[in-house]
This record gives sequence, C-alpha cells and structure tokens, in this order.
Amino acid sequence: MEAWRCRAGRAAGGARAGSARGNGMPGDAARPRARRNTVERKREQEAERGSPAVRRRLGLIVDGEWYANSAAKFWPWFLDETLRAWPEASAAELSTLSGALLDHRLLFPQCALQAELEQILRGESSLNWNETLAELELVGEPCPVRVCVHGDGGHSVLSDGVSDVVDSETLPYLVVWLLQWSSIPPDQWNRPLVNGSFTGHDPFRELAYTFRFSLSSCHLSEGLYRRTVMLDLTAGAD
Repeated sequence: MEAWRCRAGRAAGGARAGSARGNGMPGDAARPRARRNTVERKREQEAERGSPAVRRRLGLIVDGEWYANSAAKFWPWFLDETLRAWPEASAAELSTLSGALLDHRLLFPQCALQAELEQILRGESSLNWNETLAELELVGEPCPVRVCVHGDGGHSVLSDGVSDVVDSETLPYLVVWLLQWSSIPPDQWNRPLVNGSFTGHDPFRELAYTFRFSLSSCHLSEGLYRRTVMLDLTAGAD
C-alpha cells in the first residue's frame, strides 16, 4: 500500500538586499541583514500563530484556489506537530471506526444542515427527535481516532495528540478534502484502497506541502467501516 507522503518545505524565494545607496555599503554586506530580518519575521509569525487573527489567515492554496476550512488547517497542523514531536518519523497512521459513507456532501456540511432546517420549518422533515435522542443514548459518544507514528525503531501511539481535535464523526469531513484536492472522483471515495496526492501552499508562513496519502476502507458489518489514512513522512524539506 502506497503511503501518504507529506513534505513541508519553505517556498522558494527570500528577501534579497540590493546595493545600498548613499552610504557606500556594498550589496553583499546588506544580504545577511535581510536574511536575518526574514528569519526574525517568520519567528514572530510562528509565535503569533495561536492568536485568532493569525488563525483566520491560515489555510492552503491548492490548484490556485484559496481554502481556509477546517481541513486546510488540520492537515498542515497535524503534519507539523507530528514531525515536531518525532523528527525521525517515517509515517503516520490515523484509524477509526465509522458508519458514514464518504460523499461529496461532506465537503460542505453547512449546506446539508441548512436544507434540513428548511425542511423542519416547512414541516417536511422525517426527523423524529425522540428516536434520535434514544439512538444517541444507545450508541454513545463517537469513537476516538487512533494515531500511530511509525519509525525505524518501531511505532508509538499518539492517541492523545488529536483526541481533542478529531473523532470518528469529524474525521470523514477532513478526509473528503484530501480526496477532493487530489481530483479523485466521488464515486471512488469508498473503494477498499484509494491513493492520492496534491500540493498545497501556505502563503502566510511561506511553506509548501506535497501530500501523498493512501486511504483504506474495510467494511466490517452492517455499514460499519474501519477507515485508515496513512501518511508518509520520509520526505525532507524542499
């Protein structure tokens, strides 16, 4: 099974200091100062990343289109945090149980919610709140997402790393964007094995990500699937 490869590298280009005018300073002497200023600016941006103003600017450009949805923020974050904790990691695996089929409507869940609300207001919805609440009480909380980080020396379980961010109900909404950005037709999303790749650019932090992934869907019983996303982390920085 081809693994999912993520590569984060700094986008090409940097500040170049030209020859200084009026003070006799040669251009070569100005370049180190420009490089230092660039590094300091990027460090300041990293330090501010947790602020609401910066989070609003985080996202990815894929095929010339700007995306600032949850998936465009989660996948770079997951990659960064995994490699920060395990710099020598070779792959990361996210696995969970899910009863949801992967569908293009998961790309824009707010549209489905709005349609359901309109049906409720018109009295056309088949939703039975008593049955729904009883089903939720019977099923219980969503399943956790199990994360394994693989390396040459074995593997480590990182389940706590995403437990507050994603679970079995929210993971499909993130996975479908990997498939969409890879230009994989929706009628192939639920196949037993799907491989994809795409490139995303983070213009705010001047980072370029090349994503390659594999998604396996194993049908267990009665519409229950075990879905596993494998990410290959062996690529170095560009």
